[in-house]
Amino acid sequence: MNITTERLLIRDFVLEDWTEVHSYASDSEVAKYMIWGPNSIEETRGFINSTIEMQRQEPRKDFECAVILKESGILIGGCGLHQDGMIGEIGYCFNPLYWRRGYASEAAFALIDYGFKELGLHRIFATCRPDNIGSANVMKKVGMQYEGHLREHMWHKGKWHDSYLHAILKQEWEAQSQKSNSKILITQAEKSDLVVILALQYLAYQSEAKIYRNPFIQPLTQTIEELQQESTFQVILKATFEGRIVGSVRAYKDEGTCKIGKLIVHPTIQNQGLGTKLILEIERIFEDCQRYELFTGIKSERNIYLYNKMGYQVFKTEEVSSNPKMIYLEKNNRSVTHVK
Repeated sequence: MNITTERLLIRDFVLEDWTEVHSYASDSEVAKYMIWGPNSIEETRGFINSTIEMQRQEPRKDFECAVILKESGILIGGCGLHQDGMIGEIGYCFNPLYWRRGYASEAAFALIDYGFKELGLHRIFATCRPDNIGSANVMKKVGMQYEGHLREHMWHKGKWHDSYLHAILKQEWEAQSQKSNSKILITQAEKSDLVVILALQYLAYQSEAKIYRNPFIQPLTQTIEELQQESTFQVILKATFEGRIVGSVRAYKDEGTCKIGKLIVHPTIQNQGLGTKLILEIERIFEDCQRYELFTGIKSERNIYLYNKMGYQVFKTEEVSSNPKMIYLEKNNRSVTHVK
């Protein structure tokens, strides 16, 4: 697993992670909420080895992953997703140095999204000790509903323990996502937004880099100076949710054609209609153009599906140095009267 969020990288554990994991797994303050620990060195090493065994599953149903701060590369905790048929269970554990900063919620949100979208789960649940208020708040924050108090259902450290049960269904997650999407505002970006938009571009195009096995595709190598130069002749839109930029698109007019580029949507809200809204808004702004044109990589199936759905058709392909083979799509603007 390799998931990127706004601040985090969620990736599979490697053997070398054991020292950083042990720094919190051996902490009694952490272990009091868990069904393990405080760990010995051997126990932490054993845990890391077990997660590597999970990586060999085919198909894979168990995920235990490291949570890394993107900015510094520091391992701050771990999270897990375990599948049993159409049901999934998530969990998380963080170094106390990084508690109360929203990292657990950010990781849990990404796991749930992955479970529903990539694994096709119907229901995802989580449990916590009744006195672990912070964990319960995370479950509520990501949209899980409290379902009950499990009395003395778990034997650990010589006694029985209670747990609170929270869960969310796929249709609830989708409805929650759509509700959030409806609160998104699309406006023209300011110069001060460009740094944030570029950072979002780097984040959103990681999936494309993975498809083409190329970390040097143009969206990941563009500089802020290049984007600033583009802004002098292009309209750049931003989509904001609760004051945070979560999407963008840019376009310019070239002899009656609106040329659209860099459709960007935050990974946690992709496939929920924001890309469509951004393109429709750019089409509205350039409604005097006779045609619209955009491009994407030839293996970018989700992009191609979206563009076809919106009426765009392939009209040429092109080889681009150090980048994947590109396909270009076009759509005529039927609202414009074409004069011969």
